[in-house]
Amino acid sequence: MFQRTSFKYLFLSFFLLFPLQTFAFVPLVCDLCTIGVIAGLGVSRYLGIDDSVTGVWIGAFLVAIIQMTIALLEKKHIRFRFRTTVISLSFVVFSLLSFYYAGIIGIYRNTFFGGTSIFLDKVLLSSFAGGITLVLTSCLYQALKKRNGGHAHFPFEKVALPIASLVLLSVLFYFLTAR
Repeated sequence: MFQRTSFKYLFLSFFLLFPLQTFAFVPLVCDLCTIGVIAGLGVSRYLGIDDSVTGVWIGAFLVAIIQMTIALLEKKHIRFRFRTTVISLSFVVFSLLSFYYAGIIGIYRNTFFGGTSIFLDKVLLSSFAGGITLVLTSCLYQALKKRNGGHAHFPFEKVALPIASLVLLSVLFYFLTAR
């Protein structure tokens, strides 16, 4: 059933598929990588991919969007007190509310180990892990680059490290939830 909210997301995704400008920024991910994550998430449930695997990529996407918003505000010279905290909390809270009302989180028995606790929700726990993984691998890339005189060790290392770590985390969650 095609609902009104589905149309909104379809309309917004149209603009994400055809960006006017792309740019890479430090320390996380470029716009094109983020759009690739969106495209992959759109069909995951249709293909039968477990919510814990999808959650890894949702968390990484959320962290990337937060970082892009902060970078955009910095570029426009929009500064205010606690900017990073306010933006991060806003994105996380609005995402959680959207996920809850859309029926993505809080589903009875859609938790790790068959429990009913919201804290073990597959999407919540794996998205937290995915977001933390993206931040940690970004910091790892910056440290490796600094040790190498400010240069990457190989082309696209900035993209390869986070993607490889997220794929490994996805495989881990897949085997944790395999039935």
